[in-house]
Amino acid sequence: EGVEGFVRAGVAVQRLWLTVTALGLHLQPEMTPLIFRWYAHAGKSVSVLPEINERVLSLGSQFDRTMDARKSDSFVFLCRVGKSSSPASRSIRLDVDELIADRDGL
Repeated sequence: EGVEGFVRAGVAVQRLWLTVTALGLHLQPEMTPLIFRWYAHAGKSVSVLPEINERVLSLGSQFDRTMDARKSDSFVFLCRVGKSSSPASRSIRLDVDELIADRDGL
């Protein structure tokens, strides 16, 4: 919970992602189920159409059943990991030297 919790979660996600990459595997984030779960638990509407909001509630409940989760359980990241060809759409990461900018060059 709080800022420290989000930072710790980010560190854990980065460690997972880098480890998966180092093992020659690929990671695909699956955030939509978590987002729908958040909306369902927060009682927030995602649409003016009642049937869409009812479906979001259903998806939130389905997620909890699948994950054997309680409403109070927190989730920050969900992904699939496995072997695949390298994605063609992924952005290219710059070397550290290319990322560091000289203050005069900004």
